[in-house]
Amino acid sequence: MPRRYGAITVRQEEEEQRLLDVARCDHYAHDDDYDDDDDDDSGVGSRGGPTPIANTRRRKGTRNAKASKLKINCCDDGGGRSKSQLLVMPIVLLAFGSLFYSYKLQRELTVVSTSLDSANSDIRTLASHLRTNSADLLVMNATLANHSAVIARFSNSVSNTDVLAALDELVRTSEKREETVRYEMESTERDVRTVLNTTKAEIDATVADATNQINFQVASVQSKLSSYIRTTQDQFSTENSFMIYQLAGTFTMLGCLISMWHMTSHLRNFHQPFVQRKILAILWMCPIYSVTSWLSLVMPQLEGYLAILKDLYEAYVIYQFLSFCIAVLGKGDRG
Repeated sequence: MPRRYGAITVRQEEEEQRLLDVARCDHYAHDDDYDDDDDDDSGVGSRGGPTPIANTRRRKGTRNAKASKLKINCCDDGGGRSKSQLLVMPIVLLAFGSLFYSYKLQRELTVVSTSLDSANSDIRTLASHLRTNSADLLVMNATLANHSAVIARFSNSVSNTDVLAALDELVRTSEKREETVRYEMESTERDVRTVLNTTKAEIDATVADATNQINFQVASVQSKLSSYIRTTQDQFSTENSFMIYQLAGTFTMLGCLISMWHMTSHLRNFHQPFVQRKILAILWMCPIYSVTSWLSLVMPQLEGYLAILKDLYEAYVIYQFLSFCIAVLGKGDRG
């Protein structure tokens, strides 16, 4: 005869109560793993029941793991500081090297400037000599003009052969002297031009060499510094990634071990198969999610495929949770 709604016997109520206790045992056992303040030395749990010895050992192992993790983190922080201190010395040496080369090139430029000032003083001296010779030439031309006027005046009035001969001799002397002065001026001009061209070529060569050396040294220092910085950044990135992988792997392994412990507990006490099968399927959620997440962190190229696997199992777990609720509340009767 079908059972009406609300018609429940005492035996059925006891059976349902026992099933609910079995379903709650896993939840309260998981809470007792992290409740250290409510446990005492007599072995009594937060709900008044006995606490398993395995939970106590696991809590001790968790504390030891936390202490060791803190020690590793401290050691890692010290190692990072020591590496940062080692980076300062090469950078300081490179800076002192750059200052030394800059000081050396500055001294060379000072020597070149001194040579240029000396050449300018020589050029000014030659220019003053040229001005003096030009003034003498003008004076001689004026004197020659005066003599010519005197000769012209005497030629019109007196015809003295001695005066004419003297005048001719004076003219020849003046012409020779003019030719000599012109030759000296041309020679001086050639010498000045030669000195100027030589000095200019030397200055250009010195400046070009100094510029090339400065550019080469600067490029060399920049390339070495960039390479050193890039290598250091790669090392820091590798160490940080390894620490992240290690930390994520530790928590992944811890979650898997806790889930495996619960699953083995249910398998050892497999008294309600139609309920505990659903619980086991739900407990597999933690290992699958943690392992796929850690693999996605280590191998980013496989993240898409692992995400599909996680989503599929998530849908399956939702279905198993609904089946679990039906099995616990309705004893498998979906109606």
